[in-house]
Order: sequence, then C-alpha cells, then structure tokens
Amino acid sequence: MQAGKHVRIAKPCCHNFFEGQKLVEAAQKYSNVIVQDGCEQRSNPCAQTMAEFLQGGGLGEVYLAKGMCYKWRPTIKTFRGRARAEGRQL
Repeated sequence: MQAGKHVRIAKPCCHNFFEGQKLVEAAQKYSNVIVQDGCEQRSNPCAQTMAEFLQGGGLGEVYLAKGMCYKWRPTIKTFRGRARAEGRQL
C-alpha cells in the first residue's frame, strides 16, 4: 500500500481484532489503492454445487446462515500492547 500498489490479501486477512484495525487504518491512510480480501472458495466445485442446490430451493427459504471457524492461528506482532510468541503471552 505504501508503494501505491493495489493489494489482494489471502485468508486470513487478520488473526485478531488488533490486526484487523491496523489493516483498516492502512487502507484508509493509503486511500489511492484498492484493498481486497481473497475468497477462493467461490470457485470450488463443491461450493458451486451447494450454491446451485440452495438457489434451486433445496432447503426452502433460507433466511439466516452462520459460519464459524475454530482453528487456532498464531498472531502477528502485538496484541493490545503485549508481545506474543508461539501463541503464548510473554
């Protein structure tokens, strides 16, 4: 972003709220570039089949959907002013 280049970020775009805030701040600071989060699963044949099933009324009217991911991932740099290494507080 600093170099004036458009940015496409692969998942995960951040590991915690602090990193997300820093990403948003950078995107706002360098507003002359486009920042995009990657979503490769849209081209996955399984996801496409499920989308066709849903759009065809396979589950009836869908009015709410939720998604969760419980995989632990290490953070980058600091979190609320505290350094972290290997997922443990220093």
